[in-house]
Amino acid sequence: MPKEDSPTLRVMRSHSWSGVLRLEMVQGLNERGLALLKKAAQASEWADGLPSWKEIIPVWASASEGTVGRAARSPMVLLDFNFQDLAWWSRMVSAHPAGESRLAKPSGFYTDEVIPLARDLLLEAWSASRSMTPIASLVFGMAPEVTALIARLSPSDVDRVVVHEAQEMRPRWANRPMFWRALCHAATRLLRLA
Repeated sequence: MPKEDSPTLRVMRSHSWSGVLRLEMVQGLNERGLALLKKAAQASEWADGLPSWKEIIPVWASASEGTVGRAARSPMVLLDFNFQDLAWWSRMVSAHPAGESRLAKPSGFYTDEVIPLARDLLLEAWSASRSMTPIASLVFGMAPEVTALIARLSPSDVDRVVVHEAQEMRPRWANRPMFWRALCHAATRLLRLA
């Protein structure tokens, strides 16, 4: 076992997993995303196209701040921006700036917080894609090919995607409402145990 002040221990400490530095960022994105989900659930309009969410909406609408905070501690980003859709991202990479934002017809999930949150989500995904490709794919749930496409974007390309496509941001695993119910219940139970 290395001594407390040995060169080996100093090297081990200086080379700790770089993904740990991103955990606070992930949790911050999750907290903002879950707060937005809660607000959207309280409005009840955003899930009109998702009938399977009808039972889950009241669960998130009534979630406490403590529940939202505990659920946000997930080490994976709980938001999605078509991160598994290679065809969609291929179109975004090759698209020319559109003249009009598609946000002109906001969905129920649209609020003033969507664009800043979508921008932060995509900038973090872009940064991680360029510097920590395997971690980006895992943490953001990106297909490896999508990770490569996002890494090729410029910051102005990221802004263009956000401005014109922010309505594409949604909860990760939106097609699995039971995950979201279980996450809320688990975070609520942990809050009661604390």
